[in-house]
Amino acid sequence: MVIYVYFSVFGVKILLNFYLYTIIYIGNIMPKQKTKKAVSKRFKVSKTGKVMHKHTNRSHRAFGKTTKQKRHSRKTATMNAASSDRIGRCLPYSKFSKKG
Repeated sequence: MVIYVYFSVFGVKILLNFYLYTIIYIGNIMPKQKTKKAVSKRFKVSKTGKVMHKHTNRSHRAFGKTTKQKRHSRKTATMNAASSDRIGRCLPYSKFSKKG
């Protein structure tokens, strides 16, 4: 039976074959970037790399809005370039491009 054990000594990751007591891998493993889950739930990145979001003011008080306002707010909108750059940094593994 072969058991592999990962452990860290002074920040260096070591993979050890526990059965034969041989070191298989020594070195630093690059940390993974984390996706901001709140951003991933609210924004989507299109295939062309644009950041899409829902329109605001849709949850209640619809009686004060015209039919045209309510109809147009059903669709998703694209975000401007300044804000989409900030959102793109929170989604490191998306197809984000700085097109805007």
